[in-house]
Amino acid sequence: MHFPKSYNPTANDGKKYPMVVFFHGLGETGTIYDNEYQLFHGGDVFQAAINNGKFDGYALYMQSQGFWGSGQYQYITEIIDYMVANNKLDPFWISDNGLSAGGQATWEMLLNYPNYIASALPMSSTSIGYKDSSVVNKVKFTPIWLFQGGKDGSPAPSTSQQVRDAMLAAGGNFTYKEYPTLGHNVWDSTWQLPDFWPFQLRAYSSNPWPLTGRTKFCPGDNINVTLGLAPGFNAYQWRFNGSVINGATTNTIKVTQPGMYDARVQRNGIWSDWSRVPVQIIVQASTPTPPIQVAGLMSPVIPAPDGNTFVNLQVSGTGSYISYTWKKVGSDSVYSTQPVFKATQPGYYVLAANQQFSCSSLFSDAFKVIDAKGPNAPNAVKGLLVNALSNTQIQLGWSQTSQQANMPTAFEIYRGTASGAYSFVGQVSSSMTSYTDSGLAPKTKYFYVVRAVDSTGAAPLSNEKSATTYFDTLAPSIPLNLRSTYTTPSTISIAWDASTDNVAVDRYAIYVNGTLSNITKQTSFVLTGLVQNQPYAIFVKAVDGSNNYSSASNQISVQPILGGL
Repeated sequence: MHFPKSYNPTANDGKKYPMVVFFHGLGETGTIYDNEYQLFHGGDVFQAAINNGKFDGYALYMQSQGFWGSGQYQYITEIIDYMVANNKLDPFWISDNGLSAGGQATWEMLLNYPNYIASALPMSSTSIGYKDSSVVNKVKFTPIWLFQGGKDGSPAPSTSQQVRDAMLAAGGNFTYKEYPTLGHNVWDSTWQLPDFWPFQLRAYSSNPWPLTGRTKFCPGDNINVTLGLAPGFNAYQWRFNGSVINGATTNTIKVTQPGMYDARVQRNGIWSDWSRVPVQIIVQASTPTPPIQVAGLMSPVIPAPDGNTFVNLQVSGTGSYISYTWKKVGSDSVYSTQPVFKATQPGYYVLAANQQFSCSSLFSDAFKVIDAKGPNAPNAVKGLLVNALSNTQIQLGWSQTSQQANMPTAFEIYRGTASGAYSFVGQVSSSMTSYTDSGLAPKTKYFYVVRAVDSTGAAPLSNEKSATTYFDTLAPSIPLNLRSTYTTPSTISIAWDASTDNVAVDRYAIYVNGTLSNITKQTSFVLTGLVQNQPYAIFVKAVDGSNNYSSASNQISVQPILGGL
């Protein structure tokens, strides 16, 4: 058991803490004399999350001598009940997570005690039986996040996909993550997901789930939503807009009108908080689609000097959409229903993008794809000059005619590493006559041209000029604070502080016993295949893109041994 970082047993601070129950796999079983091998996978990760404040709660790492079973799940509930009574544990803020055989235990703990587990995160374990309605209906209101390797054979992705489809068909609170290139071991990647800990912290037993997740309706829609909580609690109460709903004392209610719905549950004589995440049923109006923008680094003026005869368009912003209707102004034809539209003809385009459960969207403002051969193009840029500023930067400057019939609205910059072959770099406004191109490779010759454009066409290209970036001879700074963060009988986890460089640090070279052992772009690494109890001398060097090596970090001597929390 790892206690929360901020836990103070004597403080009358009113705090209540969450807990994650972890189930190890079959490979980490131990005898009755061993209470550490269950920490082999994830022990250091969970400890770090608690110590750095990501998860200010309890981590319970049980150990079995084989497969998990109902007796062990009962022991866990007894530990939970004791911690609730004596150690400020919140009885309604408990998640479970496990890998392989422990993934099955994650499922089974939830199925045996749905009134104890607020969220479940099984990894590399699914049974085809979990798609049966008896299972689905028991857990569909509880947040479940299932993790599957695309190359795993046990379970095969098809098994997890069938369970996913059954859960979603029932409207369940189910999230599925499949790693296409991974086999059975998905846990190391899963623990690094940004939402791994927040997912558990958001979950609370009194948070209702609307079947299918729909909470937004359009004017005139028939609102008929089932809200639900996990079964098995001693009592339930529901509220609508802050007032208790008389007679609503089971784990589900039907709602037919807009407003805020929340609930609370009781177990062992203790009432939970009212829903920390209530359900808000709302009626929304039609909304305009956000503006269209160019997708990626492309010119909206076609054809372009980089050879493109099209421009990719997409909706701007970060919204999530389920349908797209692209049209060209002046035509009723639908040109595309894809998120990214490949516009091959000049003209004005509009988009209607709909979000899930949203009302019909209005079309966006028109976006103009400009014909480079249009009739009223500006004059060509003259007198382009370029010169290198550093290892990674080249500055461009040019002049424009102040008096011309069609003034430019922007200048487009094109770059290449061979004469006459260019890529679009970007554009600047017509008020600017200079541009600094950054992020370049050291000691490389680049060729540039500039194109003036306006709302009707494009000028001929400017004269071509070239410059070569400086050669980088400066090494990165020394990696500081090399340290061992965790050990097992065959591994050593290390970390260090990031180095800096005048250009950029490209990678780190890890040396073991004086020999190059590994290369990584991260500031941490796990050395594997080591011999238990044998000391290893380790140091790290930083390397930049020009193969300049820093001096060595501090050297540490570490033995692979079993390390606890």
